[in-house]
Amino acid sequence: MKKILCVTNVGLDEPGGRASALKTRFEALEKGEWTVDQLIVKNHHNVFPKTFELKRKIVNEGYKLVWSINNPFTLHLPPLILKKAGYEFKWIAEFRDPIYLNPDPKKFRMVYRIVEKEIVSNSDAVVTVLGTQVDKIDFLKIYSRELDEKIFVLPFAGLEDTCSDPPQCKKTIPFTITYAGSFYKDWIEPFSFLVGFNKFVKKLKLKDRDVQVRFIGDWYKEYSREVKRLNLQNYIEVKEWMNKKGLISFFINSHLFLYIGGSKTENKKNVSLKVWDYLCYARPIFALCKEDYVVKDFILKNRFGYVADYDDPEDISEKLIQAFLDFETEKVQKTIKKLLRNRRKFDRRRHDEVFVRVCDAVYNKHEIKDYIG
Repeated sequence: MKKILCVTNVGLDEPGGRASALKTRFEALEKGEWTVDQLIVKNHHNVFPKTFELKRKIVNEGYKLVWSINNPFTLHLPPLILKKAGYEFKWIAEFRDPIYLNPDPKKFRMVYRIVEKEIVSNSDAVVTVLGTQVDKIDFLKIYSRELDEKIFVLPFAGLEDTCSDPPQCKKTIPFTITYAGSFYKDWIEPFSFLVGFNKFVKKLKLKDRDVQVRFIGDWYKEYSREVKRLNLQNYIEVKEWMNKKGLISFFINSHLFLYIGGSKTENKKNVSLKVWDYLCYARPIFALCKEDYVVKDFILKNRFGYVADYDDPEDISEKLIQAFLDFETEKVQKTIKKLLRNRRKFDRRRHDEVFVRVCDAVYNKHEIKDYIG
């Protein structure tokens, strides 16, 4: 019996894109005749107790393949500790964020360098995913010898099989913009959007009955203070985190999805799981990012929506005007038709199937080849 244990920090039923992506991976593994279980490490205080739990799973329950995913990097520590201690099992280390190249806090950079090198050296395979901050070329520059013939690159996370053509985007009011997900201090925050949105409503003289913005997930007091300063209280609705099932009605009744990529160079290669959730509901995406971001080309080349400069409220305002007028004139229907056609190129099934082949190759000790999406 093939058994695999995933070291992660989320349960399958938790809100957010990571849990949803894990669930489809687990389903693909089970179809491939794998028995799958989780070891959930919620914070760094749990690392050593969870290491002993992992040891029991390997020794007593026969889990001979372990798959760990960062971020945070501490999720890689239980299998690393056991590998260094000489326990026999295969280990797949999946990197969504680089540890050494993107240290947080930066004062621990050299410590992270040592830890990342140990993970790369002691794992049996290293997995990266297109559309995450980790780049195979960056890794090869640092670890070419350690990564020789053992790095896998998975395709984009892609759309879930459950995605179907949603109800038509009707010309109803208010024009509704929805953001669902996390914010990160000094990196991905809504301040420039709020200023740009304020300019947008003033230029078009829009009332709160004409346009609404919904933020679902993270929200902090300083954001509320900015909303109040700009006198946007009646335009902004804030809701707490909810699971995917709870989001459905909000997504279906949206006209535009907000994606904030930020301006940090470390995030320029990222195409967040949020993008795939948005595309599932076939509404244009309004992305805020910098010029050299992968997500900018991804959205514009595939005609998935609009892109504005994260640091430029005036540009944000102008692109919001464009999106709103496309909605008013129903030009958005042409955009959605192209979106529905182009999104077919991205299938989560392929992403998951490639990962199952990786697991089979590592488990069976076959020669590891590089799968590139």
